[in-house]
Amino acid sequence: MMSQRRLHHPPHLRAIAAGLFAGLALVAGPLAAQEPGLPNELFVLSNSGVVERYGVNMAGGSPVTPASMFVVDFGVDPVDERLAFRTESGLRVAGLNGGEGVELDADASVPPFRGAGRTIAWSPVGNSLAYTTLDGLRVYLETGGLPAFVNLSEGLFQNLSWSPNGTYLAAETPEHTWWIYRRDGATAALTSVIPSSLGTAWVSDSEIVFAPAEGGLNLMNLAQGNAQAPLLADSVEYRLPMLTADDRLVFFARPKDDPTIPEGYGVLHRLARGAAQVERIGQAAVPLDGLQWAPGGQQMILLQGGALAVLDPLTGAGTPLPAGSVVAFDWLPYSAVAPAPRPTAQPAVTATAPAATPSIITAEPDSAAILDVDRLALTDDAYFLAPAGDGTVQVWRLPGNGAVPFRFTAADSDIAEFAVSPDGRTVAYVAGGQLWIQRYEQPQPFVIAGLNGFTPASPFFSPDGLSVAYTDESEALGGIWVAALDGSEPQRVLANDDASDDGEAIIYRRPQYSPDGRFLLLDAYTSNGLATAVLTLESGAVARQNADSPQDLRPLTARWLRDGRILTITDAASPDSVTNPGFYLLDPITLGASPARWIPLTAGAVVRDILLIGGDEFRVALTSGDGARVRIVDLNGLNLSEVASLPALISPNLSPDGRFVAAYETLVDVGGAREGPLLMADLERGGLFRFITPPAARVFRWVE
Repeated sequence: MMSQRRLHHPPHLRAIAAGLFAGLALVAGPLAAQEPGLPNELFVLSNSGVVERYGVNMAGGSPVTPASMFVVDFGVDPVDERLAFRTESGLRVAGLNGGEGVELDADASVPPFRGAGRTIAWSPVGNSLAYTTLDGLRVYLETGGLPAFVNLSEGLFQNLSWSPNGTYLAAETPEHTWWIYRRDGATAALTSVIPSSLGTAWVSDSEIVFAPAEGGLNLMNLAQGNAQAPLLADSVEYRLPMLTADDRLVFFARPKDDPTIPEGYGVLHRLARGAAQVERIGQAAVPLDGLQWAPGGQQMILLQGGALAVLDPLTGAGTPLPAGSVVAFDWLPYSAVAPAPRPTAQPAVTATAPAATPSIITAEPDSAAILDVDRLALTDDAYFLAPAGDGTVQVWRLPGNGAVPFRFTAADSDIAEFAVSPDGRTVAYVAGGQLWIQRYEQPQPFVIAGLNGFTPASPFFSPDGLSVAYTDESEALGGIWVAALDGSEPQRVLANDDASDDGEAIIYRRPQYSPDGRFLLLDAYTSNGLATAVLTLESGAVARQNADSPQDLRPLTARWLRDGRILTITDAASPDSVTNPGFYLLDPITLGASPARWIPLTAGAVVRDILLIGGDEFRVALTSGDGARVRIVDLNGLNLSEVASLPALISPNLSPDGRFVAAYETLVDVGGAREGPLLMADLERGGLFRFITPPAARVFRWVE
């Protein structure tokens, strides 16, 4: 590690198998120099007290913290959304696009060292924050929505790192002693000490690899009484271990009896999962003082004398970065599998998956292997409901960047309904008879409306994300309401009719904003049955498209398409024997005055989900009923082409770009709601994945 710089403050101020054995031989391996550029966006703090953001091409330098605030240190959260930064007056959390944010801790102290590692470290799920202080270490913990602070004073620390699931926190002193703490609810306690290690690497949530100064490479299992096992013999000095994005352990090695490699230098080596030998992949001995790994394990960063450089660990060749007077830096997290770009029309679908991944893109496979994962890189974020640690059902966020799912809300009672804003940063949810708002940047939710009825509120965000439409079916106040997020009083935009002009009583439910925000699509319940209704918000006019028969349930399937048309469906599961199976496209302007356009479906087809991918072309999840395989097809008029054949997934849900399918493996009844393990199928690269955390989910929704 580099020599440490103490701050001068103003007076007012993935698993490596445990069976790896010692003494593996060192052999020559392939050499491949790294390409220039950064593995992800880089954030840099200069002596001026402002954090700046640099792109992967090393260009940029745009400020993300206010010039009016002198920032001491900072940390980027693992889900690419927030920045925690300290000033002399406390710790604040803000969005990555700038702003003063909100104060989290007025007693945050300041770091004793900077530049040698993370002094502010978010837990992998973003619900805990550790930061070094002049007295040791302070940890902010969330549990059941209540914040707790824990002070730890075993030493002065320069570098912090959480285990992959956030169970353990490792803290390094300038003497390279590592203190490891275990989080348990709202507490954190010392669980182990590593007297000497030149770097560490988490290889599972409870296993850490360390490199003693005297030589060797060891593995410690914190879940098994801190049991230690040697991975490599102490005849070689090993330094700076790192678990790469492709699940390999890399590190620098210097045999003690090799006079050609000076002290403080090392050659890069690699140990693959289950491999019988260590590979030498470095081309030259590299000076290690001050080096820190960049995300992914392909590059390194050197901070020296206020200058930053990115280095190739294979050769030691460096490229200076256009940043000066640097005192600290941090990265956006690295996604091992980069999401495909979102297409503007039909997404490209590949018929062949990589050989290492079990393919599901086949005609009729007998079975598909399901891989357990705790995270997965996707093309969009998503949200779902699941029980939290205290047993309450909360909204969880599934980040598209490959981070682990995490609890997003902390309601006092179970959440049964929620909606997500179009930008994916705000959630509206119903709990305790009130409509709440939870923003990403703010730790505390707030109420925007009280609810007086017992029917579902069905909240739905406006396209600009500034208001929420919902149903309130009380006797006097029943109808469709809109609540703004600015704190103003909710407004009823459409009242239920006890007796309309034609003598019908009408109840309106399930509001959905049109893509342009001009209309609300509604379910209309009348004495004659169901109808699809459209409210023009500017004029207050309501148009209706009545069902063809009492058994015609098409209005309940009504949804907006991206191009502003309305889609309804009837299929083989419908009790209606009059209406032909297929998709019915409606024009909101001429609703009720012009017939719907019909796109037929084959006999016996049951529609599980549908996505408009361009023009009149749809991607559809079809089955023939419960327990049957799910076919993903592209439909254009009468032309149908099969994309994938999947096992009998429950409630398949196509991602907004059509590449992924979310579903459930099984569903069981829990307190009147059905939940089960969350699955994800990748239609482009192949693979069927089961999320292990949380073990069961319900009400899954993509951010669109």
